Amino acid sequence: ANYLPTVKVLLDSLHRYEAGARRILVLVERDWAQDKLDALSSLLACKTLTLTQLGLPDLERMAFQYDITEFNTAVKPFVFQKLFADGANKVVYLDPDICVYHPFEAIWAALDNHLAVVTPHITAPLPDDGLVPTNENMARCGQFNFGFVGMACQESTKQFVDWWAQRLKDHCIFHPNHYYFVDQFYGALIPSFVPMTLVWNHHGYNFAY
Repeated sequence: ANYLPTVKVLLDSLHRYEAGARRILVLVERDWAQDKLDALSSLLACKTLTLTQLGLPDLERMAFQYDITEFNTAVKPFVFQKLFADGANKVVYLDPDICVYHPFEAIWAALDNHLAVVTPHITAPLPDDGLVPTNENMARCGQFNFGFVGMACQESTKQFVDWWAQRLKDHCIFHPNHYYFVDQFYGALIPSFVPMTLVWNHHGYNFAY
């Protein structure tokens, strides 16, 4: 819930450019009254999924073993599992601090021809100028920025998501000196496990600071 102000920006922008899409907020909170959940969904023009609806395998332990960033990230593959099980053919995940500036036609088209779409942190080597970030920093963060990831519901993506969920149940940790950067440590393996993965070097998607 600490990201709700930025989520409002994200979902307002999605409503503007993807009005026909099914927009879902995953609320990593417990014990919200139904009237509060309904009010939030109405305000943000979306459906709200709660932790209990995700069916996490060991909710109490996951919540206490992780810090807030790790725990919020650890639920990501379980969201894909839930939406695939509910019949979604394509799912695009966006971090809550993103703003959308254009419709997603290119993303949906990419998922017609690929099973997954990911974006790299960098598309060319950084200069060795003594400043940060460095190429080594980027390598430690994981090859891909999983603040955006799209997947089509097919057997290989479901197998990847199941494996990803199993790993993040216990290993969604932030320890950059040992190359663990929450979900992105394992996300770097997606082209190996999902052969029809598009590594999208498009500079207009998932553009960061």
